[in-house]
Amino acid sequence: MLVSLQCSMILQQTVSIAYMPTTLAAGMRRAGVQPNTVSYNSLLSVCERCGQAERALEVFNTMEREAGPTFGYTGSSLVTYNTLISACGKAGMYDQVQRVYAEMQDRGIRGDVFTMCGMITACEKVCDAQHLCESGSLLSTPLLD
Repeated sequence: MLVSLQCSMILQQTVSIAYMPTTLAAGMRRAGVQPNTVSYNSLLSVCERCGQAERALEVFNTMEREAGPTFGYTGSSLVTYNTLISACGKAGMYDQVQRVYAEMQDRGIRGDVFTMCGMITACEKVCDAQHLCESGSLLSTPLLD
């Protein structure tokens, strides 16, 4: 509860949407709150909702690089990857969606209905439905097996 309150206070103090995730992470550290998987996923969600796919990828890279074995950090989760897929999909970054999905699979994380929705959103932005149906590439993923 205290962590949520501190995060809310930091969020209210943040002015620039473009730098919000970076500011939030720095503010959390200044407040003595060690970012964990949940807080990083929250930062990714802020990026996704604000249309900041590139920033979401930066936050993810920071999370992977800096979090390490910190308190509460359990590594990237299905929520992490679904949020990245959604952010990149909404931005029309289909190649990045495929890379994120492949990394998720490499780490042994199985997708769910939210993963598929994010991938379909990416296809809507850059692919036509005919190509999607003809190629079958998305529909033949292990996600649906």
